[in-house]
Amino acid sequence: MDYIWQKRDANLWLNSGSQYDFDWAHPHYGGSYLENDSDLPLVRGAFKKLDQVGLYVQDQAVWQQWNLLLSGRHDWTEIRTYESTLNNAKRQSNDDDFTGRAALLYAFENGFSPYISYSTSFEPNLDSGIPWSAPFKPTTGEQTEVGIKFQPVGRNTLLTLSLFDITQKNITSWNSKLKFNEQIGKVESRGAEA
Repeated sequence: MDYIWQKRDANLWLNSGSQYDFDWAHPHYGGSYLENDSDLPLVRGAFKKLDQVGLYVQDQAVWQQWNLLLSGRHDWTEIRTYESTLNNAKRQSNDDDFTGRAALLYAFENGFSPYISYSTSFEPNLDSGIPWSAPFKPTTGEQTEVGIKFQPVGRNTLLTLSLFDITQKNITSWNSKLKFNEQIGKVESRGAEA
């Protein structure tokens, strides 16, 4: 079992308009767009508190050259948001999810060990969007990996080669037009690692 407690105090001071456009090809550093921080208007102020409880179980079984790893975790989260730019309006969101992992490896006597694994993930999202917008959904993910490990007999060397496919949902990204964060949906990462 574990418990995570986190606080985040995020404030955004911002001025926008054509007078703040900056020409990167012909920079001019003495423009009227240079202002003291104290002169900028506070656009967004949000204080967030996270409480997260997780229960976790894992087992590894070995039979001859086979290694099997199984694990599971259930998380419960509560995020309380206080909007300082909206008279400290309070919002609360509660989420929970089950995630797991399964991996299978076969260890040959010559030091080669092919493996495959699959895992899921859950991460509460403390980023903020437009004031009074719905709280962001937690970021979830799935990962599939296949590969081979090689540990020469009698050496302290481990070489690995793997292929992976990761999909994450509810990723947060900065929207430069809105000047706030937004959830952009799904991101996929595929590749090889040596």
